[in-house]
Amino acid sequence: MDWVTGAVTWLASVLGVTSLGWLLRGWIGARLTNAIKHEYDRKIESLKDDLVRHREQLSAVQSNALSIASHQNQLLESNRVNAIEKIWKSVVSQAGQKTAAKMMQTVNFDFAVNEAPSDPKIREMFTMMNKTFKLGPEGMNPDNTDICRLYVSAETWATFSAYKQVIFFAVMKMKMLEIGYDGTKMIKTAEIVAMVMAVLPHQSKFIEEHGVSSLDFLVEEMESKLFGQLRQEMHGSSAGKESTERAGVIMKHAQRTHLDGAAQQVGALDALTGASDP
Repeated sequence: MDWVTGAVTWLASVLGVTSLGWLLRGWIGARLTNAIKHEYDRKIESLKDDLVRHREQLSAVQSNALSIASHQNQLLESNRVNAIEKIWKSVVSQAGQKTAAKMMQTVNFDFAVNEAPSDPKIREMFTMMNKTFKLGPEGMNPDNTDICRLYVSAETWATFSAYKQVIFFAVMKMKMLEIGYDGTKMIKTAEIVAMVMAVLPHQSKFIEEHGVSSLDFLVEEMESKLFGQLRQEMHGSSAGKESTERAGVIMKHAQRTHLDGAAQQVGALDALTGASDP
């Protein structure tokens, strides 16, 4: 029976080793699985932490960007409103000079400017009027409104520029009659006429019929149009392509009038005549 005992012992040993091997494999497999799972869990948590940090950073950047954009928009809006107010204040400050245009409505300028050099009464009358209402070109100081051009539409700025030129032209005519000198030869009056036609196209027929003399009658309407445009600017109305093209035409004529050159010539002559007065 020894061989039976030996066989049983051998079989038991084989089964024990086999069971141990199976148990060991199961234990090692479980340990490896848990280790791998733990590694994945750790990496997932790390990734989640990174995502949270990135989201927080992105949120901070977005919040900062929105804050900067909001501040810039507020600054731009403030500058735009200030520009609109500054332009209208400039118009109001020229109320005295606008008187020249109203006075010239009653004057036949072509006749008066031809008679003024030889008629001291004409010169004296306009000297008194200019002094009384302070209408000389020297009274039209720079209004420092150029920066406003950045914040208003092209047509609003063009209308403002044209309005100032028409006012200045009226003042210049008053000064010419005071000193008895026809400085209009230096001014491209056709450009002034075309400029005003571009601002008030519905008045083209009236302007064609009366020429340069018509401009003094249109100052109020130009001012009203400018006021309306500034009101639209206050409400943020945007200009279309047609408005931009019209502004280009107005500015083209405004830059060709040569009013500044004539003003310098009249100013120089006025200084000479003033120096010669007793």
